[in-house]
Amino acid sequence: MWQSETSGLVFVSDSGAWWERVDVYKLGEDARYAILKYIVEKYGRGKVLEETGISRVALWRLLEGKSPVRPEYVKPLLKMLTQEEFERLVTARDGLRA
Repeated sequence: MWQSETSGLVFVSDSGAWWERVDVYKLGEDARYAILKYIVEKYGRGKVLEETGISRVALWRLLEGKSPVRPEYVKPLLKMLTQEEFERLVTARDGLRA
């Protein structure tokens, strides 16, 4: 297993789907929140609950900023994004920090 860095993100190996290679632990809290919010807006809360296995209350707490968006919540959501959407969400957050 090897790591290659692309646009400041760490992808592990080159085999498999792009979302399987993303190291979600390297994503910042802002990027994880942006991904969660985007998926909820695109697919609805029900789909997010189904994919992550979290409760409705936990999702509400995440969306309201009462709880941090943990990497293990984001990993199953990545497959619902295109690679372009993912890169846009993550780089948009990084651009705001500069």
